[in-house]
Formats: sequence, structure tokens, C-alpha cells
Amino acid sequence: MYLFRSALSFMLQEMMKSDLGPEYQDYNIVIAQPNGRPFEEHQICQKFKALITEHNLKPVVFHSLRHSTSMKLKISGGDIKAVQGDTGHAQANMVTDVYSHIMNDDRKRLAKKMNDQFSPLSILKQKKKQLTSRP
Repeated sequence: MYLFRSALSFMLQEMMKSDLGPEYQDYNIVIAQPNGRPFEEHQICQKFKALITEHNLKPVVFHSLRHSTSMKLKISGGDIKAVQGDTGHAQANMVTDVYSHIMNDDRKRLAKKMNDQFSPLSILKQKKKQLTSRP
């Protein structure tokens, strides 16, 4: 559904661009007014508040969606550069600075994997398995 809406939004912008010709101001943005110009912050906030009210959702600040998305992308295995690009952060270090608590969890998981793979006990188990699996 998300891809459909994105494609529909893109197609509508392309139609407006074609209809308005040189009067269309292309800022290369995802959500644009019919003339191509960006929405002002208060317009986005009004629409967002109306959406929250209409669907009886917990009130949140619009910008918090960016943080939620960043955390979900990182937790689901996204690398820093991918998360940076997908959320529109200008610098990758912004992602690492703000979401370092998530990366500490990544470091712990990686350390456990390394320990599981290369600890002396793990190496002995691997050797034993190799010896017992020979014909």
C-alpha cells in the first residue's frame, strides 16, 4: 500500500508539472503543493494533528516519526549509511550520535557471535564435530 501511495503521489506531481509547465516549481521533494512548492511547517502540523484526531491516535510531535523510523530501521538490521539515507539525515554521524544506545546493543550481539564462533570451547566443539563426521 505504501508503494502504491508513493507512486500515486509521484504520478500526481508529474501531472501537475506537465499541466503547469514553467509555473511548476520543482524542489525535488516527496510531498509538494500542487504548484511544486514545499508545504510550510504549520500546514504539515495541522494535517498531522487532524490525522491523529481522526484516527484516535496518541498525540506525538511530527518530527518524532523520523526518530521512530530511524530506530526501527537500525534495529531491523539496517547499516548506518542506509539508515542515514532512508531518514534524510545529512550526516551518518548524526545517526551514530543520536542512536548510539541501539548500536551498543549491536556491539553486544556481535561480541556474543564472535565469542560463540571463536572461543576455545567453540573451536573444540567444531574440531570434535569434524572428527566424528569423517567416514
